[in-house]
Amino acid sequence: MAKILYCGDLVPGCKFEARGTCDEEVVAEYADHLATAHNMVNIPDAIMEMVCKAIQEEVHVQARAARAQLFLALFRMRCRRGCPRPF
Repeated sequence: MAKILYCGDLVPGCKFEARGTCDEEVVAEYADHLATAHNMVNIPDAIMEMVCKAIQEEVHVQARAARAQLFLALFRMRCRRGCPRPF
């Protein structure tokens, strides 16, 4: 199963996403990103521990996107009926 790490979970405002089939691939891609985008060539053990904890199964991301799509579809149906907006 695919793995993903959002840089924004560790570095607020960064939109980079590291993906791989295993944790090692994700960490390698993210280490390259840290070196080039954030000038962090040597990654301390404490940061590496945070990186490893931030890696997620990509299935969770797809489920979140599916829920967002469903909400949007329901919202559009509600708007077509002339109902007031929920917010």
